[in-house]
Parts: sequence; C-alpha cells; structure tokens
Amino acid sequence: MKVLVGIGEFSEGLETYYMIYRLMEEGVVPVVAAAEVKNLQLVVHDFEKKYSNYTEKLGYFIPTEIAYKDVNPADYDALLIPGGRGPEEMRQYDEVLKIVGHFYDNKLPLGTMCHGAQVIWAARSCKGRKMTCYYGIRAD
Repeated sequence: MKVLVGIGEFSEGLETYYMIYRLMEEGVVPVVAAAEVKNLQLVVHDFEKKYSNYTEKLGYFIPTEIAYKDVNPADYDALLIPGGRGPEEMRQYDEVLKIVGHFYDNKLPLGTMCHGAQVIWAARSCKGRKMTCYYGIRAD
C-alpha cells in the first residue's frame, strides 16, 4: 500500500512526521509530495496563555519525493494532508485540487488534520459531510 502525504511550505512538523512514521509502522509506504522536490521547511505550533492564538516557530526540514505536477493519483491508495500553513499554500495549485478531487470523487481514503480540511474544501463542496478541523477555520 502507498499513501500520498501532501504538504506545503510551513506544514506542521509534528502532524507531518507523525503521519509518515505511523504509516511506516503499519507497513505502508508514505510518499511526500509538495509543489517542488526539495527540503521543505516545517513549523512547530504551540499555545501560550498570554496569546489569543497559537504561536509558530521554525521546525525541522523534510525532503519531498515528488512534485504535485508529477503525481498520478491512481498510483496511491490514500491521501493524507497534515495541517499548519501548508494547506493554505497547497490549495492554490490546480494540480493539488485535481489530486484531491480524484480521491474525493472515487471515494478513496482521504484524511486531513487541523488546517488540512482547507484543501478538501477548495477542491470540492463538502456539503452533507461531517468533518473536523482546527476551530479557527470552521467558517471555511
């Protein structure tokens, strides 16, 4: 089984690495995709009582394996999208919206965390579906 993990610049590091390593623990091959093949900057989000929203710090880098323009979604069994600011970037690429549309339209496994739901909403209407997300984007 092969799962596409879609990220963008400043995706949340813990969410991204957790997805990848849990897939590997289950014997699934994760393939990290982004706008281009490079070492991509991840971030760390945290909550501090003195602020009304989360804070963001630079985290680890992650090597991406395939560019969105080169992805054939039929080669993958599922799609996962972690949160952070990566989804904000991802939803700007037509290739990403087509990839998400493939999984959505074919009723294939499609999972997101936190802000990842922004990408699904940008690709297709989610009317009638029950979803969860970071409360800051619930209006989306």
